[in-house]
Amino acid sequence: MIRYRLQATITLATALHIGGLDDRAVVGAQDTDPDCQVVSQTRSAGGGLPLIPGSSIAGAIAAFLKARDAESLGVATNCWDTEVWGSVDRASAIQVDDVVLPAQAITTIQGNGINRTTGTAAPGSLFRHEVVEAGTRCTLTFTATASAAWASRVHDQIGQIARALRDPRFTLGARSNIGWGRIDSTLTTLQVSRWDTANLAALGHYVEHRFDWPAGQRRPKDPSTDAWWTDVGKPPPRPWVTGPPRIRFTVAWRPITGLLVADEADGNLVASRKAGTQHVLPGTAIRGALRSRASRIARTILAARGRALPDWTGSTLVDQVATDPPLVRLIFGSTQHRGRLTVSDARAQGGKTREQHHNSIDRWSGATTEGHLWRTAPAVDRQWEPLVLDLDASGLDDTRQRAVLALLGLTLSELANGTLRLGGHGNRGLGQVRVIDVALDSPVGTFRVVSPGQDAHEQMSRQILAQLARLCHPAESAPGRSWADVLDQEHTT
Repeated sequence: MIRYRLQATITLATALHIGGLDDRAVVGAQDTDPDCQVVSQTRSAGGGLPLIPGSSIAGAIAAFLKARDAESLGVATNCWDTEVWGSVDRASAIQVDDVVLPAQAITTIQGNGINRTTGTAAPGSLFRHEVVEAGTRCTLTFTATASAAWASRVHDQIGQIARALRDPRFTLGARSNIGWGRIDSTLTTLQVSRWDTANLAALGHYVEHRFDWPAGQRRPKDPSTDAWWTDVGKPPPRPWVTGPPRIRFTVAWRPITGLLVADEADGNLVASRKAGTQHVLPGTAIRGALRSRASRIARTILAARGRALPDWTGSTLVDQVATDPPLVRLIFGSTQHRGRLTVSDARAQGGKTREQHHNSIDRWSGATTEGHLWRTAPAVDRQWEPLVLDLDASGLDDTRQRAVLALLGLTLSELANGTLRLGGHGNRGLGQVRVIDVALDSPVGTFRVVSPGQDAHEQMSRQILAQLARLCHPAESAPGRSWADVLDQEHTT
């Protein structure tokens, strides 16, 4: 028998959420109150410690390797070996251990959905997610046992696991479309051992030293490199392709006023969210603002074309998301399928705030209302990471790629024009931003627009629109067909 053990020490680049049980914590007076919030807990082990289940790790590896096979464009890559990983007829040859984390690695992220009609927090859409904090280090352990007949295939899969953990595209857990679950692949360290326990003496050595790396038969080469295959006389696998076609906008920006994404209130103080000592604009907040505006643009265009639109008056947020125009649902997702757009958190280079005091005025007396004094502490940092909008364009024809590009570009032009704000309290002057630079990389074409000056919002917006007009004209393969023609057409793969 051949035995393997691979240990990968990874560092989380972003928050990680592994869904456990959802608790409903009542905000109102009764359990049926529509304003109750959902607390999505991280899976826990005995004693309440947070846990990354081996099944979740194995599932992430499977999804990643299958995606690499799908990208091979007909070339046999065999990244994923179904028989080695098991089926209903055969147990897996590879065991993936659970990872128990320290309690202090867990934090809570709060958010809410915004009603498209009223612009206020939608009833029943206040939620909290327990997440493992970015920067947490942990060790993933994979063990395998194979007969001589299966040893070659298991050897391949150990190497493929190592390659996956070295790849910056690999993610763990839920909500990767808002940037969660990413690993800093530059900090990943790998240790691997291989024991041939064909005789009793070798088996005894394995039992005695299986947890002792120096004494074990540790392979000196990194299992993610070609040497893992060539050392045993096998050809190395084909290099992975860079991935499916993608539409990527990179937006350099700077707040004009304060930026407030409310964290949990501390008494009467509402402070902007931080990750460690840095302010952070969550991917959920960016994505939500973009979706709401993209939906408005799409519905406006369709209404101008005489299309009948669903009446959202009095509808719930779930109904609004479900009846968004098809192109919006293709980009951002729906209750039925995941969206193609990934937007990660943007962090500030610091944690500077400016505290502001507020109070309510009694409508009758004109005096300050008792008990209605509160404070906000928006972020006033000047330097932030760029916004990166990354959309998977695989399987989209030329016209639909242009449609996606046009709708996202129109939304960003409104951000550049100053009519779209980020974060909360936008109607109180917060969330105004200045777009400095917009760069596009896509199969349709590329462009880069740089702001000509500090107060050139309209000029910046017009330049973006000019570039969109250049790229989004009807494709040669479909003359006379506008990108707006697919706004209300369902996409089928």
